[in-house]
Amino acid sequence: MIASARRGSPARLAHALYMRSVAFTSVGDNVSADQFATDSLTAAADSGSSTALAQAHYAQGLALKSTSQSKQPLSYSERPI
Repeated sequence: MIASARRGSPARLAHALYMRSVAFTSVGDNVSADQFATDSLTAAADSGSSTALAQAHYAQGLALKSTSQSKQPLSYSERPI
C-alpha cells in the first residue's frame, strides 16, 4: 500500500502512512507507530490537505498516548462513562 501510494499524490501517501501508524499502535509497536505518524505529517503538509493533516495528527497523538499509558487497569471510578 505504501509503495503504491508513493507513486501517487502526497495526500494518498499521507493516508497510507497514517493507516500504517494506527496499525502499529494497535499491535503495541508505538515506536514504529510514531515514526509512520511523523512521516504522515510530512506528506500531509506537502499535500496541503486539512483532512490528511488531521489524520496524521490523530495518528501521532494515538502513538504518543499509547506510550504514556499505565498498564494498570482503570479502577471503576476512573472508567469513562
